[in-house]
Amino acid sequence: MIHETGHGARTPASTLRAYGKDVTTESERALADTPYLTHGDVTSEARFTKVRERAAEVRQRALASQEHISTEAAELLGPYLVAIRSDLVAESNRIEGYEWTSSQIRELVGTHRELLNGSYSA
Repeated sequence: MIHETGHGARTPASTLRAYGKDVTTESERALADTPYLTHGDVTSEARFTKVRERAAEVRQRALASQEHISTEAAELLGPYLVAIRSDLVAESNRIEGYEWTSSQIRELVGTHRELLNGSYSA
């Protein structure tokens, strides 16, 4: 396949144009239509490949860390949310004239959760 370069010349399909310049190297193709450039020589290509591979490794580690943090946060946040909700329900109950403490409500919620999950043993 042949592409027009815009100056009457024709280039092979493996060559693209970006910012009026023939783009033939892997780094130039990856950076086409961005404000970034590489020199395009063997040394630049090797450095670009190394940096791109390192960036991919760092991204994978970041994604794994994000998943780990999300899991730990869910484990830590669950009991905290139960405590907050229990406090709110206890306060609401006090306003309505029911004298239930937050700990009684948490115990009741735990019992009902066990019953719903089928893990309660009397």
